[in-house]
Amino acid sequence: MRDAQPFVQTVTRNFLKLGLGELIARVIGFLTVIYIARRLEVEAYGVVGFAQAVLLYFAGLADFGIEALGPREIANKPDRAQHFILPILAARLLITVGLVLVLVLVGLSVPQQPEGLVLALFAFTLFAVSGSTRWIHVGLEQTGRVAVARTVGEVIRALVILLLVHEAADVVNVPLAHIVGETLAAVLLIAWLRPNSVALRPPIDWSVVKPIFRRSWPLAASTLLGLLIYNADLIFLRYFRDAADVGYYLAAFTLINLIGNLGTTYGLSLLPTLTRAGQTDSHPTESHQYDLFQTAMAHVAAVALPLAAGGYLLSADIIGLFFGASYASSAPVLQILILSIPFLLLRSVLQAALITAKRQDRIMWITFWAAALNIALNLLIIPRYGMTGAALTTVATEIIRMVLNHVYATASGFPTAGFRRYWRSGTATLAMAGVLWMAAPASLWISLLLGGVVYVLALTGLGGIRFAKGALPALTV
Repeated sequence: MRDAQPFVQTVTRNFLKLGLGELIARVIGFLTVIYIARRLEVEAYGVVGFAQAVLLYFAGLADFGIEALGPREIANKPDRAQHFILPILAARLLITVGLVLVLVLVGLSVPQQPEGLVLALFAFTLFAVSGSTRWIHVGLEQTGRVAVARTVGEVIRALVILLLVHEAADVVNVPLAHIVGETLAAVLLIAWLRPNSVALRPPIDWSVVKPIFRRSWPLAASTLLGLLIYNADLIFLRYFRDAADVGYYLAAFTLINLIGNLGTTYGLSLLPTLTRAGQTDSHPTESHQYDLFQTAMAHVAAVALPLAAGGYLLSADIIGLFFGASYASSAPVLQILILSIPFLLLRSVLQAALITAKRQDRIMWITFWAAALNIALNLLIIPRYGMTGAALTTVATEIIRMVLNHVYATASGFPTAGFRRYWRSGTATLAMAGVLWMAAPASLWISLLLGGVVYVLALTGLGGIRFAKGALPALTV
């Protein structure tokens, strides 16, 4: 078996840069959301939330799957990348013009105001989505630049909100802050492209655009179907129960969403390196690419398993810390939802493998059937079991998605390594959970520290972490 360690180190370095930027931006965004909710009060904040929920679907169309597929295209043929970058950007901007016109016309014509105006203003953030060159930088493995731009854009957005949003009447300033922040991030990434990264070509060359869009549209469809899965439980929960149940469920799901976004970031960091690792390999099961895939799965499991076990045991304390005692009813929901984390994070790696294998069509069909299953389960379970049923449906859906991705990834030449790559992480997680359950510390911070120390010591004792003089600890699961 060949040594894939250099590729593993590259993925880890790229993820640490990209993940750190994403984490900082998410924390700033989370604090900004709390500020907006308190300043605008419930009704005006609901206007913002509705507009953003609608915008997610249009953003998926404006992106057209390029954020997910683009890094592979860049990494696969970096010498030819300059020939299709400008046509892709121009085509996405053309699509966005139509989407913005639709949202503006609808927003300004509906009788419900300022809801319509807020939606119309949010539409202009789509230009930052379609004009983003994030996928180019990720494909070139320049993730540090992406992290900086993401963080700067989020900081600027937060500052504009602090300056312009003070009461419910300022609700229209929220989309303006988003426009400024996201546009600045997009402009920074464009400015940081190397001069030879973009060739001067006709604004839209359909002979270049069409083949890439044919490969990317299944990922665009997957994004829209994934949003349907994301929203279905909330829609049915609101229909069959009351707004309070939705609020409790959202509080628990906010934490799952944060971890899930980091998983998506890891998959994005893995994609270009996984593509590059396979360019000179003659056979998948004897290659750097295969070794890198197996190692990525094992590394993700080593993080996901203790997160799920610790989160399950400490859910009440976690909810109390972030949302306060009034959200105590969210704790049982979080206990269930946290069990989806291993399946969600492993799926991110499996999807990166499928995109590398040019089987993004499989991802689309998996997401389609998962969305159908999710809706059916929600209709059956939520009327009787409420938010507990919604959480169980979410976990079941994530298990199905992960299993199907695993089946198709195996068929595409990316089988997982089996029990031998996961037993150390699983055993160390059991040791950590046992100590936390028996000790039951009164403080969340003590519990986190104790759990982390026990897990690291157990994993080290089992040979899953190795220390060498003059080097950082190595995860060797």
